Amino acid sequence: MKRTIVVVIGLFILLALALSPSQPALLAARSAQSATPTPAAEAEPTAAPAVEGAADAAEPTMAEFLARLESLEATVAELQKAARVTSNAQINDINTAIYLLDSAGLHGIDVRLNEEKTIQPGDAGLVGRVARLLTTVDWPASLAVDAADLRSTLGALAGAMNEDNLEAAAPLATQAHEEQHDFSHHAEEWLAEAVVVETADAAEGANGINTAIYLLDSAGLHEVDVRLNEEKTIQPGDSGQVDHVARLLTTVAWPEELAEEAALLQETLTALSAALEEDDLEAAAPLATQAHEEQHDFSHNAQAWLAETGEAADQANRVNTAIYLLDGVDLHDLAERLVDEKAIQPGDGGQVARLARLLATVDWPDALDEDAGALHETLSALAAALIGNDLAAATPLADQAHEEQHDFSHTAQEWLAAGQAEAEQHE
Repeated sequence: MKRTIVVVIGLFILLALALSPSQPALLAARSAQSATPTPAAEAEPTAAPAVEGAADAAEPTMAEFLARLESLEATVAELQKAARVTSNAQINDINTAIYLLDSAGLHGIDVRLNEEKTIQPGDAGLVGRVARLLTTVDWPASLAVDAADLRSTLGALAGAMNEDNLEAAAPLATQAHEEQHDFSHHAEEWLAEAVVVETADAAEGANGINTAIYLLDSAGLHEVDVRLNEEKTIQPGDSGQVDHVARLLTTVAWPEELAEEAALLQETLTALSAALEEDDLEAAAPLATQAHEEQHDFSHNAQAWLAETGEAADQANRVNTAIYLLDGVDLHDLAERLVDEKAIQPGDGGQVARLARLLATVDWPDALDEDAGALHETLSALAAALIGNDLAAATPLADQAHEEQHDFSHTAQEWLAAGQAEAEQHE
């Protein structure tokens, strides 16, 4: 981007020089120096002084020069602005990807591999999902190279962990963590400068809204509220976590029925993030309660809207995001807990209901549509049993949902990989 601006400035300067009134005289002078003298030139000795005097008279004044410079600066500013213009859909895709990337736990993997010297069974799958997530986002030019580099590092890390190769995985985990940190920082800068253009096809529709609500419901605002007001403690990552959610709300094309509430919640979250950043418990505690209550009401209203609405958007990104979120919920752990501990926890039903709703808002390709429908049906039945505190019904459904989710994610990953391979062949 900077190189482009420099080149453009250079071209404008050359153009300005070329159009300057003094330029013809300079060109004429060069021609006179290289040409052979002729009698005709000697016969009109007064011509050269006259032209030279005219050139001197036409030299731009300082005011004119400054006016030209101001015009050039305005043009460059417009070019910079044009380079930042994007669609609401792209901003939402990037912001969601960064949210998931920051929440993937690469820091924890780095620490564990290099300090505890252990690779856990789910590590490779987690890193693989993050790498795959990066391939389905339409990154702007200023982020595309870094995204590709991070994806390559994550792919190598996932491969090393799949082979249980700690010696290779440990330095790659550190590299991935550092690259992810830098990439997220640059992406946040891009998001801060991006200029949204509203176009007819810019709205993400039901899936974009559902993804945002899913992340909002999973952000732990309830836990932050309880901890600040009961334990009176602010943890180091609280401000960043809340800020991610606040920023997420600004990049969704909310329908008219939800837009005002979204703006109010974003304002509350921003104030809470600032108070947390300043370690101001007195200001943060009531804001945490307010944010928690507003988020609860907003999610409820958004779910009601989603129940009546559905739209289509970028299929590969939607499928990949849905699979990422689906894989992030431990249905295996839920199934084991229901069998071993005979206990349904308060949030189980809501979590499974969110997954079922997520599946219903994705425009699945033909190769996945039937399996997605079957899994949605199973998850809906499981959510109803959990919400009804029906352990006898929920236990076999949890086991069935876990198996179907595992097979479905595997099939979806194959579909995504095939699409990526086809895209690379056409590049």
